[in-house]
Amino acid sequence: SQHEALDPPQEGPNAPAASDILFIDPEPDSTTTAPWWGAVNIDIDQDAVTDIELRVLFALDSTVPWPEALWGTQVACVDPEFRLSAGTIATGLTPILTGDTIGTSLTWWTAVTLHNDEPGGGSFGYWPIPSQGFIGVERMRGDSTNYGWVSIHAGYDNITYQSSGFERVPGVFIRAGDTGE
Repeated sequence: SQHEALDPPQEGPNAPAASDILFIDPEPDSTTTAPWWGAVNIDIDQDAVTDIELRVLFALDSTVPWPEALWGTQVACVDPEFRLSAGTIATGLTPILTGDTIGTSLTWWTAVTLHNDEPGGGSFGYWPIPSQGFIGVERMRGDSTNYGWVSIHAGYDNITYQSSGFERVPGVFIRAGDTGE
């Protein structure tokens, strides 16, 4: 039998960088359904340090004659080397969809409120509720930047960590949902 010779990897500044994605799919999915049950902690780069928390926000609306619950969901950086993105902001939010590139073109924060009820009615935030989508992740350590994604489901009073991917090669962008396979 004959085998095809494989082309050697390209080298130089225009060569595609090798990818090394750390994919995490927790079983069962980690969920928080109320703030008193604590945040969902995510260690996306598996260095034994919590990087990101998924939080449920809760307050009582004191603007009405009887107290009403105000709920919200938030994703926040715990490790100061990390930043988050819910997408790009121009004339409105363009969310991160499956296959979108997570890199320098996104808008980055240390916390993102996906939705939050407002006193007296209505809500604000970047995602409609319920919603499923991706949060972009950027880790800046020294002169190196790594990118990743977190797949979550945000409900009215709950938030679920479904899976995540983290590109271990510095400077290489990752696509939302890419597992490296």
